[in-house]
Amino acid sequence: MHNARLHFDCLMPETAAELMGARINTLSELLIRDGMVADASLEHSKPSDAPEAELRAVYLEQHDELSFDTVHRFSIQVRGAGSLNQVAMLYSKLFTPPAALPKDPAALEQESNFETTSPYPWFLSIA
Repeated sequence: MHNARLHFDCLMPETAAELMGARINTLSELLIRDGMVADASLEHSKPSDAPEAELRAVYLEQHDELSFDTVHRFSIQVRGAGSLNQVAMLYSKLFTPPAALPKDPAALEQESNFETTSPYPWFLSIA
């Protein structure tokens, strides 16, 4: 069993950050209920050491302008995780919307045609 802190740094507006915190807490409750982690707790902050320049650059690659400039850090302390990688991947799905995939297996071979971008850029580090 693993204990770790997942740090998601995300450039997003304040209203989106509030919703993200609620979504993370809901997922944490489900992971505890399903026995994937023994415990999970969220700390939301605005860190001074976040990779702000990199996050801005990623955002501006996909948008014409930046109307907000706050980097939010969502630190999730997980205890008793069987697979830390699996838990991190589940949380990361909250930051990137699912792609609409066709039913045709041949079309799925061109997977790059179905990639979606996150509405707000984010980085993950694990400590």
